[in-house]
Parts: sequence; C-alpha cells; structure tokens
Amino acid sequence: MTMTGDPRTADACALLDPALFTGTIPPLPYPAVGDVVGSCRLTGQAEPYRPQTAEVAFAHERSMTITSAEPPESAGTATILRPQPTYDVCRRVVRLVDGTLVLFSGRTISEQARIGAEGGPPPVADCQVAERAMRFGLVRLAETGIAHGPTRRPDSLLERADACAALGDPAALLGLTNPPRYVGFADRHCFVGTPTLGQPVAWLDFVAMDDLPPEPAAPEQRPLLRSGLASQVTTYPGQFGTACEVLTPWTVTSYYGPGPTQWEVVRLVVEMPYESRDRACGIAVQLAREAVPRLPAPATS
Repeated sequence: MTMTGDPRTADACALLDPALFTGTIPPLPYPAVGDVVGSCRLTGQAEPYRPQTAEVAFAHERSMTITSAEPPESAGTATILRPQPTYDVCRRVVRLVDGTLVLFSGRTISEQARIGAEGGPPPVADCQVAERAMRFGLVRLAETGIAHGPTRRPDSLLERADACAALGDPAALLGLTNPPRYVGFADRHCFVGTPTLGQPVAWLDFVAMDDLPPEPAAPEQRPLLRSGLASQVTTYPGQFGTACEVLTPWTVTSYYGPGPTQWEVVRLVVEMPYESRDRACGIAVQLAREAVPRLPAPATS
C-alpha cells in the first residue's frame, strides 16, 4: 500500500468506522484539537460514562519518529506499530511502504485527561478504541487504499497551504549552516534543524483548535502579525530546549450540516538551548512576521 494522488485531498474520515461507538452520528470531518488540518475524529462512548474519541490523521516518517512498544506487525505490505500509550491517548500507527503513516488514536475526554492530572483514566479503553479503529481502517486500505475527494472544509485556507514555502529559510537566524529540512504530510508541516537536545530548531504547521487559548497579558506576547487579530506568544519546556510558540489565528472553518466550527491556526515554534528563551521568542516572532504574508490571507485581513 502506498499513498497515491494528491495528499492534500486524502480523506481521513473514510478510514473511520461510523459504527465504532454505540449511538453516535457518522463521523464529522472534524479535525482533532491540536492536530494538523485534514485529520478526522469521531466522538462517542466505548463504555458508560467514558466519553471518548477515535481519531485518524496522516503523517510521514520523515517528519516524525514512531517507536513501537511491541514488535512491529506485518499487515500485507504495511507495518503496524504500537507506541507506548500515555495518560490520555493510545495510538496505533500503520506505516505504508512509501513512508506514509496513518495514525489511529483512542482518547478519553475528561478533565483529568485534559490537564494531565495524576491518576487520570487508564489507557486500556483508549487502546481498545485505537485497535478497533485501526482494524477497520486496514480493511478500507486493503480494499480501496486512501480515498480522495474534494475538500470537506470549503472555507479552509490552510488545507492546501505550503508550510515550508511560508517558513522560508530560517537557517541564518538559528545560527545554522545548511540544516536538514523535514517536510510533513501534504506540506502542512515544515521542520528545520537537527532534532537533538540543545540544537536550535524551528517548525511551522497548521493546526485546528476548538477555542483559542486565553490571551496573554503582556503586550509583547500579543504581536499584531495580521490585521484584526493578535497572535499569541508563549514559552514552555520543549523536546530540544526552551520552546517559544507563536500562534496566529487564521480563520474559522465551518463544517457541513450543523457540525462544529473550529479555528485554523498557524503555529510557529522555535526551540533554543534552555538559557535562550528571549532569543528563541525574538526569532520566532521575526519568522512569523515573515511567514504570515506568504500564506493565503483570511477574508477579514
């Protein structure tokens, strides 16, 4: 199995079983929160009083590393990987021969899971959901491959945008010479640098959010990078050092029928060694200022 056709029209919802949860409506074309646009999720209950989601997303092995906690399993020409579950999500990953990754996730919706509280829900039910979702998806993949179709979000501006074209070349600002560049699935993710602790890296991608985060208090954390709506600058401990994230709200997408709406957001992150928080944010904001004009402008700008 391989990815054929334009990856930007790949239909994640076609790989979700509408009967996965009892008593739910068919899966809406509804991106998982924080995931790149183009993913799909179905909400329901695998057991009483435990609301859950099943999610499907696409990625490519060149842009992320998947470590299987169990021996990999063959499924025709594909390979099944089962990463170690975390407190709120369990994943099953189908790696196609061309490096395309199909990610099936089971996630519990609860306050404990959202805040990562100690003693949150066990991952057993989440892994059952992920496993069942993957088995259905494997059948679909064997029968028809990855389905394609017109966009399910007619007002989406970022579904077909190019993250690397927007990011440009941040090497000089990062202090790097000819750094490697990793291009994510459907050009919706672009990572520059060597993913190693203490090494400067930058990436830009397009994510979906039910609601925007609370607006930061400090004016310097609310740069106006596009007309009408300020961006949000925050820092947090990253994988490779101190991360500075610039979120730029782009547009509200609506879904067919009475479905939900979400924000599409441009996310730009710079990670620098731990003592370089201010420098990381300075570079992140500068890169965001350069990237924003390269993207399809929202109607309100």
